[in-house]
Amino acid sequence: MTSKLEHIKVLTDPGSGKSRYQARVYYRRKFIGSGVFDTAALARTFYKRTYEAAVRGEAKPAKDRRDQRQMESKLDQPMNAWAETFVKLNPSHITNGRLNDYILIGRLLGSRKLRDFQGKAGGQLIQELREEWKFTHFRRGIGSVLEYKPEKEVSSQTLRLRLSALDVLIEFASRELPDGVDWKDPVMPFGYTKPPAHSNPRTRLPSNDEFMKLLVYFGEESDMGEFLQVVDETGCRASEILNTCGNDITLFGGNGAVTGGVLTLLYHKTQRYIGKRDVPLAQHAAEILGRRKETYENGSLFPNLVSIYSVCDDLDAAYTKLGISGLQLKDFRRAFITRSTSTLSDLERAKIIGPSALRGLKRLDNASETVKTAVGHSRVTTTLSYVVSEEEKMANQLTSASRWPEISAMLPTAAITSTVIPPTELDRTVAADAKSVPINAYGTSERASSGAPADFDEKGRIAQLAATDGTTPCPATDDVNSTENASTWAETAAIRGATQEARP
Repeated sequence: MTSKLEHIKVLTDPGSGKSRYQARVYYRRKFIGSGVFDTAALARTFYKRTYEAAVRGEAKPAKDRRDQRQMESKLDQPMNAWAETFVKLNPSHITNGRLNDYILIGRLLGSRKLRDFQGKAGGQLIQELREEWKFTHFRRGIGSVLEYKPEKEVSSQTLRLRLSALDVLIEFASRELPDGVDWKDPVMPFGYTKPPAHSNPRTRLPSNDEFMKLLVYFGEESDMGEFLQVVDETGCRASEILNTCGNDITLFGGNGAVTGGVLTLLYHKTQRYIGKRDVPLAQHAAEILGRRKETYENGSLFPNLVSIYSVCDDLDAAYTKLGISGLQLKDFRRAFITRSTSTLSDLERAKIIGPSALRGLKRLDNASETVKTAVGHSRVTTTLSYVVSEEEKMANQLTSASRWPEISAMLPTAAITSTVIPPTELDRTVAADAKSVPINAYGTSERASSGAPADFDEKGRIAQLAATDGTTPCPATDDVNSTENASTWAETAAIRGATQEARP
């Protein structure tokens, strides 16, 4: 049985000769603590109080306290460090522009610690951040400076995505804590709700005239010109086109003529849930991608377009020169979806574009609703999982719905030939090898053999914010009205010529 004798040791200062008293407390052969005092009475009081606390279980052994401090040190880790860790350990969880949401949230949280988000205090902090982030803006890319604009709110969808990313980071960090750490999930204030998703959907569509002017500005056969045509003809996200390789393309036709094709998307926004996606290609899109496949073989079909970041910068410059306002790159995707409503059924369109094509639909079209009812499904997503795409048939349908014949008829002959913009400084950083591996979901020029790329660097972080249906628009303006400042082709050609001289 452990002795209860006081462990008091007299310490004498060699210089002054003054004596002090050290009390060392043990309980069940484990060291609890010690203290040095000027008098023996104080040392005995400390010993008695500490020993009794150890008996009651209130004073733990020194080793246990040290281990507890080490375990709880992660509670004091800043949230921006947790964001970095999350991105590096979970690359397959993140696709396209969603990658940057976690990095941006880390920047917004700054030095706030995981401990700050525990219990009721944590819920209250999230409520305060919700109000603060309403007015916090990023222009584009995680390298941009944070701007607080109390006069202008961000969209409800942007705010919702930020709060969802915060929830994911908190859940990830709490699961990374060692066993034995006392962690309490945040308790949200009564009545707290996240902002509604897509409460203010965009309605802006690029007109034929605007599309034509952009093709004259960039050149129909330039990288940017053909990139825009493929986006408009397929409804794909910009990042999906940048990620396309020659071996992702299958063409239909015979006797040297291309009638359509299929683009197989291995890396896209919803790949985690639906796997690869097959996109039927209308004749014009198939011809463009077929020509590029002959040039670049199985490499990236757009190796000179470095990232969404640079593509959107070039588009912003074009919008400014041509007097086009309120247009975003993803509006071309919206235009495709709108055109295809009269050609494809809702289920066929969702199979091509993804589940987002069904967003906001209160009722399916008659053909899709009839099929869903006939097979006895209660959820449209269940029926969608049974749909097998007839690519060649749908490619022909999309060809009939294509607006390219109208656009090509509007293009002047001079505009169809080479009018390529000189490369930007960012473009000059691309390797000259046209057969390089494709740009991946991080905007870098490497592609992992399976899944999302494992490497992660600063360049990759800023590459893809504009690639999704989500948070960050391409143009800086939010005006939705198109201004026709370049109403004649003479004016457009003059703008184009001035732009070529002005650009680096």
